Amino acid sequence: MKRILFFIFIFTFFQKVTYGQNFSIQSIQFGYRFYDMSPVGNNPYTISNQLKDPEAYQEMINQYETNGFTGAAGILIPKQYYINVELTGNQKSKFWQKHSLQTGFFIGSQLSQRMSIKNWRFTSDSSLIQEYYFMTKKQRFVGANFGLRRKVNLFRNTKFLIGLEAEGRMMIQHDYTQQLESRGGGITVEDLPSFKGKLTTQGHLMLPFGFEYKYKSISLRAEAFIGILDDKYRSGLVLQEAHGLSFWLGYHF
Repeated sequence: MKRILFFIFIFTFFQKVTYGQNFSIQSIQFGYRFYDMSPVGNNPYTISNQLKDPEAYQEMINQYETNGFTGAAGILIPKQYYINVELTGNQKSKFWQKHSLQTGFFIGSQLSQRMSIKNWRFTSDSSLIQEYYFMTKKQRFVGANFGLRRKVNLFRNTKFLIGLEAEGRMMIQHDYTQQLESRGGGITVEDLPSFKGKLTTQGHLMLPFGFEYKYKSISLRAEAFIGILDDKYRSGLVLQEAHGLSFWLGYHF
């Protein structure tokens, strides 16, 4: 609900800003963005609330003896690929002489996290048997972005940019594939049934700043941004921080 209210506010604000303006497409932008994101539910014992059938998963995992487990504690690096249009308003307005809107769609790369439960024991003849229950979490997002940029001339063909941008993302893939591996006098691997995760949404508010170089009808832009990301599994600033970099190739009309 917080994310829905947030995006209603953002789009209502921009609608009021743009009301009555004669907009035209200034450029088409092709973008690439990556950022750091803290994992949530990063070991086999903390993911059940993200599954569509947590009871079946818990019943299955309880049958495995364990004397250790590993999680996926590393920072995730989502990568997203954009097609955007840059819009400009009435050039008689001083505001639109220095500002532009940017909006469009993107698709994200597949995110993958591997975690495991392990158990080792000795047989009666002192042979070591090692068993590993591996789980791989896979996710993918698609979404839309909407932002405002202010451009400041630095010198010929180069501008400094600063702005505000909001993204809404919808998860289109959330799977957990599983394997049971046994080592001792050889290696055997057994594929186990996969589990489906819940499809959720995310909101991401960013403050981008960077530089744009334009030559004739082609522009190159590099931006850094600080951001706050929100979804139903995140609470606290540490889990919500999401900062990164963006690169854009533009064709101007």
